[in-house]
Order: sequence, then structure tokens, then C-alpha cells
Amino acid sequence: MAPPLLLVFLLLLPALAAGHEHTSTYGSSALSEWRSAKSSYYAADPEDAIGTDQSSPHLPHSLFTGILDVQLSLCASKLTFCVKCLREGGVRFAVNGRHFFFTVLISNVGGAGDVRSVKIKGTESGWLSMGRNWGQVWHINCDMRGQPLSFELSSGDGKTLTNFNVVPKDWEYGKTYTGKQFLL
Repeated sequence: MAPPLLLVFLLLLPALAAGHEHTSTYGSSALSEWRSAKSSYYAADPEDAIGTDQSSPHLPHSLFTGILDVQLSLCASKLTFCVKCLREGGVRFAVNGRHFFFTVLISNVGGAGDVRSVKIKGTESGWLSMGRNWGQVWHINCDMRGQPLSFELSSGDGKTLTNFNVVPKDWEYGKTYTGKQFLL
């Protein structure tokens, strides 16, 4: 809506200014750099067209920038290419923690290369959602000792990988266990 109003304003401005011209004490017109504008009509049939060859009015730079707040905006776009990660071996699960605080560092993730969510399951529980602690360290406040552990990983591209019983019943804190890998 604003551009048409601005265009009308700029087209009417010379006509408005022409009525306010006056001669200064030096005998010249105060608005001598202004030029008259004539409207034109161009019909579909060239014989019906009327108008002049006069272009738009020429405004002095200082007057033009005073009337119109000229702003330049840059629209930067980000182009991202996702390359599938080819990994040797399976996903690694480094378990750590103490009693009721269990953490797992998940590494060597193929496919999209990132992990968006993790669920853990022991023999004494159903699937429990883990929280992201930092980076790819995931944690849960639950005692998981003495039971084999399964993990369900969801990657950034929406694929899900389930590693059943990847951590054996006699697991220990500080050890790393390897499961299967995301398929490309």
C-alpha cells in the first residue's frame, strides 16, 4: 500500500511546488531546479495514446533524501548441504554416572550424524526418554545397574535406530559398548 502512495506523492510534488514558487531578492526563482511534470496516458491502441516524452521530475538529491527515507536491506539466505556420514563400525555408547544418575556419551553416529532424541530401556522398565546434558551426553535420573540396556536413537533426518541389549547385564561405569549403525 505504501509504494502507490509514495508514487502519487512524488508525481504531485512538482505541481504543488509550482504554486509556491516566488522570486527571490536576486531576481531568480527560489525553486529553479524544479521542472514541471506532465501526466501521460498510454492506451492499448497507439493512435489513442496521448502524452509527452518528458520523464519523471528531477529532484535534487538533498530534497529527495529528505522526503524519502532510503534504506537498503540485504536478505541473506543460508544454503545448507547435508552429507551422509559414513562411519566405520557401530555407534558407541560410553556409560558413566553413579547410582541414580546415569549418563551415556553417544559417538560415531552415521547417517545424518546427529542425535535428536534418545530413549533407554532396561529389563525392569519400559522405554524412558533421556535428556540432553551437553553435546551428545545424555542423562537420566534412574538406577539402571544390573540390567541389560537398550537404546533408541532418533537422528536429525527423522530416522530411528534401535540397539537392543547393546549394554550387557554386567556392565560397568566408564566402559564403552558398540552397537549397530544407521543405514544409509
